[in-house]
Amino acid sequence: MCNSSIENLNNVQKLVDKLPDDIDGAIINSEVNRRYFSSFYSSDGILLVTRKNVYLFVDSRYYEMAQQSINNIEIICSNNFCNDLHRVLNDEKCNNVAIEASRVCVKTFNDYREQLKNINLVADGRLDRIISNLRAIKSDEEINKISAAQNITDDVFSHILTFISEGMTEKDVATEIGKSILVQSGVLHFSMIVVSGSRTSLPHGAPSSKKIEHGDFITIDFGATLDGYNSDMTRTICMGCLSKKQQEVYDIVLEGQRIALENVRDGVPCRYVDALVREYFRKFGYDKEFGHGLGHGVGLEIHELPRLSFNSDDILCENMVVTIEPGIYLPSKFGVRIEDMVVVKKNGYENLAKSSKNLICI
Repeated sequence: MCNSSIENLNNVQKLVDKLPDDIDGAIINSEVNRRYFSSFYSSDGILLVTRKNVYLFVDSRYYEMAQQSINNIEIICSNNFCNDLHRVLNDEKCNNVAIEASRVCVKTFNDYREQLKNINLVADGRLDRIISNLRAIKSDEEINKISAAQNITDDVFSHILTFISEGMTEKDVATEIGKSILVQSGVLHFSMIVVSGSRTSLPHGAPSSKKIEHGDFITIDFGATLDGYNSDMTRTICMGCLSKKQQEVYDIVLEGQRIALENVRDGVPCRYVDALVREYFRKFGYDKEFGHGLGHGVGLEIHELPRLSFNSDDILCENMVVTIEPGIYLPSKFGVRIEDMVVVKKNGYENLAKSSKNLICI
């Protein structure tokens, strides 16, 4: 049996072990969670987990591939998921079945209620919380995949430093990043951020036709996907000479990140790490210019649990993979963000990002 099959079997067993006593099974619709529990990607399908068995319902497009890829799940080729799902649920004597409340649209939920008439569908969010918490703790195999994706990101950033020149547009830089990731067999997983000059004050600004000018800060936020797992990194660099104010803000953000990283370890509340950075920024009058959370989990999705923010109740746990990305944004002037992706350890962290954080002036 391949390692991925063993991994998926472990994940399924963890889910079964955590199902509440009043739940007989779980219907998993979302693409990302189907993949987590089966290691098989399909744009459509249903995964059914009962206390005894696991079933993957796919259509004819994916049936043969699923049979070739999966060893420990019964594959059912279906052209009517609800009918076949109903049949299996009855065979398994599943009366109370949980669904992903946060990931199923109203139409799908109504279709289930209409066609699974003798099944009590439980959409109270418990299944969502169980799955999110399972996915937050990464296995060694998952960490290796995330690390490999980050290696691509580091390599592409090194290349981009030799590519960027004054006069090219933000879109030129973004296009080159996308090409470079593909060359290294990665996939660009989200809409990257490449902003320059006054546009660096936009935390999620999209690449534009603005030309990069002398004295501009350039913020690049991007990552690669490899085998479904993501990386995420942000660096702020400068084109040519920078002002005293730019250097000051950059140094404050870098020190804020260092303070945060020093406090990343198993058992630490996420809001505590976030608060340390805000308190440091407050000393310089910049706490109001840091509007977003300090970071987030990364895995099959670019934003997962835990959330590192002022209102988070999450606790850092060993083998979580999280970003630490403080930023200061001065409207219509400039902004700075520095982001690393780290693995939480018992007494610290491992930084997966190898790219320098010293201010680079091209």
